[in-house]
Amino acid sequence: MLTVDDAFVDDFETDMAFPGWYSFADTEAANFSKIAREGEGAVTTTMAAHVSGTGIKAPTDGGFGAGFGFGLKDANGACAGISAFDGISFWAKGTAGADNALRLQAVHPATQAKADGGDCETNCYNHPGKSITLTSEWKQYTIKWNELAGSVQVKDVILGLSWITPGPDFDIWIDEVTLFAGTAPTGPIGK
Repeated sequence: MLTVDDAFVDDFETDMAFPGWYSFADTEAANFSKIAREGEGAVTTTMAAHVSGTGIKAPTDGGFGAGFGFGLKDANGACAGISAFDGISFWAKGTAGADNALRLQAVHPATQAKADGGDCETNCYNHPGKSITLTSEWKQYTIKWNELAGSVQVKDVILGLSWITPGPDFDIWIDEVTLFAGTAPTGPIGK
């Protein structure tokens, strides 16, 4: 069970604080850069995470798009208890496909395939989520668990969080990622 003291996820000012960051894409490796720390942070910070790619195959074309996220399993592989939090806050900017849509998803055990650590046997990977529209300038996004639409409610445990775009091209920056209870912080979240 995570507590309010565990709210900080990452500000990318030093090596990525949360070891579970990952990125994925339905494309050739040459057309995709994995999530990494780079300059140009949000709200007066100097670093952020950056991921980009071209030629992504959208789900409507038989692909799965592209994205990034972080796992929230504990050392024993159990889901993280998130009931102490109301949602997640992060800063982002960039481009994502033709409409700049980026979808935040809660990777829930009920929608994650058994082969990948979940409980789902059929119609998997339809994680609860909410789409946002990216802009070319840094903008804060605050999403409460009860805003995530899907077949299951997000309120007790999750395996992680991910952001996904159908592509075909994307160039996304993210910074100041934190869970929150009550009101989300508006400035740098430094630990």
